[in-house]
Amino acid sequence: MGRAPGVTRMETKDPSGREAVSPVRTDARHRDDERGGDPGRETLEGETHDAADHRRQVLVAELVHLLGLFLSHSRHAKGALATEALFKQCIRYMELLSESPASEGQLIVRQSSATHRDRPFPDYLVFLGDGALHGGNSLTGILKPGSHAMRALEQAFGCLSEQGIHALRLDFSDLSKGQIENLRLALNIVARFHQAAADKTSITFRYFDRVLTIPLIRDRNGRAEPNLTLMAGLNGLTALNARELIKQADAIWALAADQATVAVPDTSYERVYAIRSLRAQLSRPPIEINHLPLPDASGDRGVAPLENHPGPG
Repeated sequence: MGRAPGVTRMETKDPSGREAVSPVRTDARHRDDERGGDPGRETLEGETHDAADHRRQVLVAELVHLLGLFLSHSRHAKGALATEALFKQCIRYMELLSESPASEGQLIVRQSSATHRDRPFPDYLVFLGDGALHGGNSLTGILKPGSHAMRALEQAFGCLSEQGIHALRLDFSDLSKGQIENLRLALNIVARFHQAAADKTSITFRYFDRVLTIPLIRDRNGRAEPNLTLMAGLNGLTALNARELIKQADAIWALAADQATVAVPDTSYERVYAIRSLRAQLSRPPIEINHLPLPDASGDRGVAPLENHPGPG
């Protein structure tokens, strides 16, 4: 596995006024500091399974931290260029994590049912492939409480909460040039969605050499929906095009339901992408927002990967 980047200088405060946490170091000395300095662990040149797993956990913490910083800074920026350096750091950490087969190129961050009296925002769970990373007390055996990585995670959780994100799914299994461009555009849309929905306006920002206007797309209940908006933005759909697509999908699923052949997906977004003939024409966003159920009080269990429904057509 390649060596992670070292510390990069960052602003000392994020846009909300909180003290910003600088990116986490992932070299051997930093790993010893994070886990309490176990001299029995080997370094990168011949690291044990436990050491490699710990290093991956620190990389995950830093990626989530960078995503939170990107979302916070981008929502106040007039253009994508202002946060391009942060985006490139995110891609670098995705590349490093992709070197581990266990990552499966999938990252899920979702709210936990746990609460903390000393925090103004909910706790979150972070899942990477077949591993799980939990912010808060359950990480005490892996990352030291109050450590740099822990504080970085907590700052990211605050950023997500402020933007109304209770679940985020990131697919970085494909880091080709075209898919990196989709990731860049998708993250810029996500960062501006919450404010646009509150203002009931389209998302408008400078995307390098052009100005983009992304329409807010509403679901069948009339609510501005982030994933439908991402679908429109990444596929160049107008609001009218998107509405017609949703109506077409609803009509196909209504017919399928009458024939009792398949179970109908709950959301307009999933209904569109669950129809073979439609998904063949559309790029699926590599980021999905609030597309996982909130955890119930019965406990926090891992989230199974979403499967592509075979669809009725």
